[in-house]
Formats: sequence, C-alpha cells, structure tokens
Amino acid sequence: MYFDPHSKKKYIKKQTILITGAGSGRGKGTAIGLAKIGHKIIAAVHTWEQMSRFIEDLKDTNYEKNAELFKLDMSHPIDCEKLGSTTLIFWSIMPE
Repeated sequence: MYFDPHSKKKYIKKQTILITGAGSGRGKGTAIGLAKIGHKIIAAVHTWEQMSRFIEDLKDTNYEKNAELFKLDMSHPIDCEKLGSTTLIFWSIMPE
C-alpha cells in the first residue's frame, strides 16, 4: 500500500493500530486522525484524566466506534498485562 499526497484517493489499507502516548499532543492527534479515516485504534493513555478527556472528544462522532481506550503506564507490569490480554479480545471481536 502507498499514499499519494496529491491524490484525493486513499490507498492505505485499513489497519488496527496501537498508539501509546495517546492522552495528549501528537499521540492524541494521530489517534483521532487515524480513527477519522477508518482505522481501528487502540489508544493507550497514561492517566484516568487523559482518558476522560479523550472520551469526551470522541463522544457523538461518527468515528467513535473505531477507537478503544486503555489506561496504560508502561512502567506498571499489571497495566501491560491487562492491555495484552484485552487487545487480543478486541482484535477478534471488532468488525472489519
């Protein structure tokens, strides 16, 4: 697959993408942008506050269904384990 920035056609195959650092800044912008164009996003945020704000930003949008959010602190093994097991379930049940 390739992307031609001068074409109005989109040549990128829809993917399921895990984005860490999605609670703010470029990570959040990337997650929302990819969800808007139809990719399935697994957005990992660092704090519960970031998760609440992200949920509010997605509320009542036509791409809300494309995003799944997780609180993830990479320095906590329990968060990492929880994400790993939940991600497998998410991939298997999320419609194409």
